[in-house]
Amino acid sequence: PRQVAPNPGTSDGIYKEGEEISIQVVFSESVTVAGMPVLTLETGSTDQSVNYVSGSGSTTLTFTYTVQSGDNNTDLDYHSTTALALNGGVIIDVASNAATLTLPALGATGSLGFNKEIVIDTTVPTIITTTLSSANDFVDVTFSEAVYTSLGTGAIAPEDFGIEFSANGGSATGVSIKTILTTTGTALVGGEKTIRIFIEVSGTISGKETIKVKALAESIFDLVGNSLAESEISGTLTLEGV
Repeated sequence: PRQVAPNPGTSDGIYKEGEEISIQVVFSESVTVAGMPVLTLETGSTDQSVNYVSGSGSTTLTFTYTVQSGDNNTDLDYHSTTALALNGGVIIDVASNAATLTLPALGATGSLGFNKEIVIDTTVPTIITTTLSSANDFVDVTFSEAVYTSLGTGAIAPEDFGIEFSANGGSATGVSIKTILTTTGTALVGGEKTIRIFIEVSGTISGKETIKVKALAESIFDLVGNSLAESEISGTLTLEGV
């Protein structure tokens, strides 16, 4: 093979679960394929073997990779120089000579990683830390990565969150979200990793009441569109008594 590259229509960028990437293995001469050769990609803890799709009778064989849950790679490449395997099939030239299957060295000219900058990201954002102010007027929330209100765009808003309130025998009767800003007090623009949720407490705080910050369904996303789970919730924060 001379080179391995995505189909020309496959753009550089970040791809998430369920998206397809068409990968082409280019030979120095036309080849005929029988059976189902496979190409093994380096996709994190579980490598993915993708099937041959088309190209017999030409110099270019096409394999289609559908991103699976748990796949991650900052620069997609095949697993090794021996990642192209016959899998019981055949790849031969017009004279019935078996094709050489050795691929270019990882990262070298002609390799998949060299030809394109494709990031595989199926990791959903999570809430890392939450901190309640001593005046009970805001909660700082830090995520595992930058977050948006939709796929890679827009600032998250109060309606993207809920507050779980527990009185625990205290005097306060509830907590609501007023607004969300950056920690320096400016408006969100999208792509923040830490935000400040301003809250309002109803009733007098006894110091027993607790709150948890909860993400609402399909409301908070990372750059590629992985959604923070609806069940994602902060640790328990105890309101300071007054």
